[in-house]
Amino acid sequence: LCLARMACLFMRSGLSAQEAAEACMGLVLKHFPGTPMGLIALDRQGRRGVAQTAKYMPWAYMRDGLKGPEVGSRGVVIG
Repeated sequence: LCLARMACLFMRSGLSAQEAAEACMGLVLKHFPGTPMGLIALDRQGRRGVAQTAKYMPWAYMRDGLKGPEVGSRGVVIG
């Protein structure tokens, strides 16, 4: 299971970065139940999606146009 590739394929099919990240975590739950994992996905416009099966997953994100990085300790928890 290659989550980066799956996220790209999901976005290519029309899902947002957030929807793709959540779909990938659904695959993790299906194939590797109980495995703490997370994914940060970015689309071509730089919009982010964060999802995880882990209880916590610190993340940071920066792109042109932001005055400073966006940071968080949780994305959408799946499962």
